[in-house]
Amino acid sequence: MRAGGAQLDGPGGWVSGRYDRRWNATRAQLLRTRSLGGEFIILPHDLRGADGFAISRFPGDNGNWADYDAFLTRLIDDVRATGVPVQWDIWNEPNLSLFWNRPQSQYFELWRRSYQRIRAAFPNHLIVGPSMAGVPSTGGWWVQYLDFVRANNVVPDIFSWHALPSDPVANVATANSTLDARGIPHPRAYQVNEYGASNEQRWSLRG
Repeated sequence: MRAGGAQLDGPGGWVSGRYDRRWNATRAQLLRTRSLGGEFIILPHDLRGADGFAISRFPGDNGNWADYDAFLTRLIDDVRATGVPVQWDIWNEPNLSLFWNRPQSQYFELWRRSYQRIRAAFPNHLIVGPSMAGVPSTGGWWVQYLDFVRANNVVPDIFSWHALPSDPVANVATANSTLDARGIPHPRAYQVNEYGASNEQRWSLRG
């Protein structure tokens, strides 16, 4: 289960002063998922309000991280209070302006700060990323991300991407080769947490 209260209040979340409703929904889904034996992946960007709406401020605007630090403190405290583990998918599709309308360098700083805070608070929780729009490649955004996380010792526990559409066998091969070339371990299975583009779906209705 992967959720963070997206679309509630629209706009909603921390930036709009409506964090509580999204957190309460997320908490309920988290506890239900865990009660059924499932894994829960939390989406901080949704709880913040960056679920496709044009939010008024992004983490780190004008070099100011105070608001985002306060958001992370609240979210970390709320997750801790549940007493159950989650996986942390720090920011959805950071290579699309729909979700991250700021420079890549600002996202990288977001990733570094978030990773370090989460790891310090929950050493045994898994961190997932980058959940980019697109698939692994031998150049461009994907390898820039790999170079950054390796250089800054903020490598996710699980690498993730969105395949809309693509060849999963080729994608895994590219992920393996680009990670191996940089000496980045990847012992866990990848997460392809969005897939099935409209042209890959087939409907067969019988009357």
